[in-house]
Amino acid sequence: MTVVVPYRRLFLCCVFALCAALAPHVAARPAVGLRARTGVAVDRAVGLLDGATVRLVAKVVGDAGDDEPAGAPILNPDRGGVMGADLGAVALYRGHWFMALGDAVSPLNDDAGNFLVATGPVTRDLAGGIAIDHYLNTVGSPAGPVAARALAPDPGYTIPGALFAVAWHGRAALFAQVMEGGDFRGHDHWSVASRLARYDERARIFRPWKPGVYTWTRRDAVSSDATRLQYGFGQASFWADERAGYLYMVGAPTNRFGGVKLARIPLAAFLDPRDARPWSYYLGGGTWSAPTSDEMALDARVPWLIAPRDPLFTLDKDYDTAAYPAGTDQCDELTIAEFSIVYDPYLARFLLLTASASCKPDAFLIYAAPTITGPWTARPARVAAPYARTRSDWDVYAPYTASALLRDGGKTLYLLASTYSHYGVYLYKMDFPGPPPTPSRPPRPWLTGPPATAGGPARLRGSLGGWLPPDPRQPRRVGIDGRGHSQLAIIARQT
Repeated sequence: MTVVVPYRRLFLCCVFALCAALAPHVAARPAVGLRARTGVAVDRAVGLLDGATVRLVAKVVGDAGDDEPAGAPILNPDRGGVMGADLGAVALYRGHWFMALGDAVSPLNDDAGNFLVATGPVTRDLAGGIAIDHYLNTVGSPAGPVAARALAPDPGYTIPGALFAVAWHGRAALFAQVMEGGDFRGHDHWSVASRLARYDERARIFRPWKPGVYTWTRRDAVSSDATRLQYGFGQASFWADERAGYLYMVGAPTNRFGGVKLARIPLAAFLDPRDARPWSYYLGGGTWSAPTSDEMALDARVPWLIAPRDPLFTLDKDYDTAAYPAGTDQCDELTIAEFSIVYDPYLARFLLLTASASCKPDAFLIYAAPTITGPWTARPARVAAPYARTRSDWDVYAPYTASALLRDGGKTLYLLASTYSHYGVYLYKMDFPGPPPTPSRPPRPWLTGPPATAGGPARLRGSLGGWLPPDPRQPRRVGIDGRGHSQLAIIARQT
């Protein structure tokens, strides 16, 4: 006698029985992944930020000052005539690190010693630091070749806000965000205008990129030391969602008291020199403004992703002359100083890193969000900087990182940060505790909106000089490291 077993029915019965058995346990577990169903970021990733540890690796820019930390090598003393500098916005482009520096101590000093760009070869192991092999635009001086401002035509005093690399349908480019004019002493910085510049590989110089469209400034008044007027997107950091075809800009006022807002533009339009399309600004609730070249015209409608700590913040407030409640000072109202953003696949979070010198105890402040539109944590995690508790003469500010500085799948994050007391740029290593808060499946942070174009597959994802795991459905393409390697492969080789 032949028995016919209804395998399909048997299989379904087993599935239903298994689901019924697991249902109580699944219901009790917190949601994981990019976003909980309620839209609230999972707290475990924030807990890992609080448990992060940091150590100093090396001094990358600047000579040996008095009482440097023991065991931290001075890698590039006086290279390019630069005895000291700050900032250090960083990107990986065609097999080289690029670092944009602020005010430098050099024979040029304030004349042309700002927006200096240093380059160095990519190394497999960042534990040895970053070596500088060249500065863009070196000029002659009585002391020998000296690094000068890497912008042409020269706009005068300029401070970098960001460096970021983008690859899109066979095109690759390196860009900088710069703040022209103004004053950057203290905390209440101001600038005349902010613009974008593109790296000219043949001339080895940065040139303005669509200045008639990509300019952020006050259009109703002129900023000065007397007025110190701010505008939205004075300083910014960038992330390219090359899967969906958008470039995102997270922006803050030039000073250190404002919060951050969000804008985006289709990558195809951004990279096309003939396309004069402006940026669109995030209005909340998944909606975006029409493209506009005057962000200030709709600034009141653009919500803060991270709000200023000062409830009375305005773009016109002068924090150097403002009165503070008894027992408080400027440090109590600082929110976003110099900053950078990165997507960390280990935490499955976008991270915004910032820090302010002269406010004790010195710490790296880290905001987190499951998607670039939020929700962002209202208060940052505070990760103590090395020597912050043992040395009163140590400070940190301007933490800059990039996807290419992540190691061990994002469990380790390298960053460049400045120290005013021992003027220079230092490389730090930040480690997050385990286990990770998300499943091991590849993260998909590019789920930020519908594709901007219907063109071919995106080549790389996650700019700021780095990439994210490739889509297995798409063919392998040449990346902007210039050797046909995806950043995932580069990171694997360097860990």
